[in-house]
Amino acid sequence: MPISIKELKQQPDENLPVEETLDVGDAFKKHPDVAESSPLTFSGKAYTLAGLIMVEGQITGELTLSCSRCLKKFSHPISLPFQAAFVEEQTDIELEDESDVYEVGEEIDLLPYVVEEVLLNLDPVPLCDRDCKGLCPNCGTDLNESSCECKVETIDPRLADLAKFFEKDEDGQSS
Repeated sequence: MPISIKELKQQPDENLPVEETLDVGDAFKKHPDVAESSPLTFSGKAYTLAGLIMVEGQITGELTLSCSRCLKKFSHPISLPFQAAFVEEQTDIELEDESDVYEVGEEIDLLPYVVEEVLLNLDPVPLCDRDCKGLCPNCGTDLNESSCECKVETIDPRLADLAKFFEKDEDGQSS
């Protein structure tokens, strides 16, 4: 339910409680690390302050993310503080720094601002566990569950010619 600016202006010295369940499923569909999302809950208040409309509260919920190393899905709880300042489009308020103030019409729809806050607070490389070993680059075995028999030799390309020097030929002699 959008926050009505008209209703806030009728109660200038009071906090307007805001309790909202936000369906964020469509907002996270294009995010590569978010596999599933349950609705997020916003619980807070809205009030006016020096011509600005302030919204403060807490965002809670749960996302299912894909681990960047092993690709397993895991549950990631969300609990974030939220604070945003809004101003009406047709206002004469002079602001020194407008970077953190959003212009809105007659109502404030919290969904895009909550989604932005959640995305900004997600880990850039989500991991199911700090010690996740990931997948074998050769055979794709999940190294958290079992080990594989792949022989992984990584030779610095700058030293590849030196490695050839120590290779044995067919007679067992070094070349």
